[in-house]
Amino acid sequence: MSTVSAEYLNSGDVFVLDDNVKIWQWNGKKCNRMEKGKALDFTTRMRDERMNRVKADVIILQEGSEPDEFWQLLGGKPAAIKTEQEGGDDEAFENAAIQEDKVCNSTLRWFHSFHRVSPTSYFA
Repeated sequence: MSTVSAEYLNSGDVFVLDDNVKIWQWNGKKCNRMEKGKALDFTTRMRDERMNRVKADVIILQEGSEPDEFWQLLGGKPAAIKTEQEGGDDEAFENAAIQEDKVCNSTLRWFHSFHRVSPTSYFA
């Protein structure tokens, strides 16, 4: 998922947004501890890999407590966040993301991009 949009958010998952200045971890209200932990590992690794070349803060948000800056990065606040069920199956999402990555022949890390994190995420 390399397109940045609030339409991807759903209450059952964790998403990471990297804007090169801040690394935002958005926790849906129905996500589990494993997803939160994997996302925190991922965001910390992203920050640490910069080796102080670019200072980036990790910002952890809970669904419903997002500042306006976060919504602006996503093109605006949606009328509603998708439910856990509307978010779809994590495994199907990850398989599609892996295929997208193979087609793009890119690395598993995109700047100015959006990542969905789940217990079996391939990039975390």
